[in-house]
Amino acid sequence: GWASVARLTWVIVTLAVGVSLRLDGAFLAGITMMGAILIEAVLVTWFCLRLGAISILNQQGYSETKKLPQTFGEVTFYYFPLASTMLLVWGARAILLSLIARAFDGSIALAVWPAAWGLLLSIANGTRMIQQVVISTYEETSRRTLVAFVIIVGLSFTLIPFFLGFTDQGLFLLRQFLGNNPSLVNASRPIIQILSCLPLLLALQNTFQGLLIHKGKNWFINLATLVAAILTLVVCGTLIFTRHSGANSAAYGMLAGVISEIIVLFFALQSK
Repeated sequence: GWASVARLTWVIVTLAVGVSLRLDGAFLAGITMMGAILIEAVLVTWFCLRLGAISILNQQGYSETKKLPQTFGEVTFYYFPLASTMLLVWGARAILLSLIARAFDGSIALAVWPAAWGLLLSIANGTRMIQQVVISTYEETSRRTLVAFVIIVGLSFTLIPFFLGFTDQGLFLLRQFLGNNPSLVNASRPIIQILSCLPLLLALQNTFQGLLIHKGKNWFINLATLVAAILTLVVCGTLIFTRHSGANSAAYGMLAGVISEIIVLFFALQSK
């Protein structure tokens, strides 16, 4: 938590100083992001050493760790599907932009989609750490408590895009966020509405991923991501090439992809 606060502080201060000094935009973005990552990594490492995390791990009983990888090869095999999953996610998002650019409204869609998606993702990311909670507390916490926790967190964050997309007060805030640009606001609001349930969906996604990681079924996570990436691009591409708005097509594609991923993850949990 404190490492994230330090990272955010660095971003705010660096951007403020850089803008006041009229630094090059790309250079400023680069030093801001790299500095933020470095600061968070250093602080997290320091907190781990201070809290004696390594000694705590060494004191864990064999019964608690026997299902985890023990050798370098096992660790590599354990990690590879998780790493390739992230490559699939970001690769699909890059291809998604190339599809959006081919829409009949490609110019405005390329401006609208990153703004709307960035806003939605910043809200939905409030549910990301559910995965860590599930991994660390699954065996000690009752299933009913975990289910209630996931639903409450997911619904709580879902209220924010619903507010932004379906209320006049939310529209006012959306205008402020998008610099009172009428074209950007009018094109972004439908995306907010289409993906207003994204935080709840990501809460479920992270819950199922956490359970699969806990059980060592990491390859199922990779499979689910592959299915989601393919469906996202197919749905988005189909809508774009049938003359639908680029940004709205991307929104429907992302919605279809996330739902399909959750379904695959759910059935993976049922497999023996």
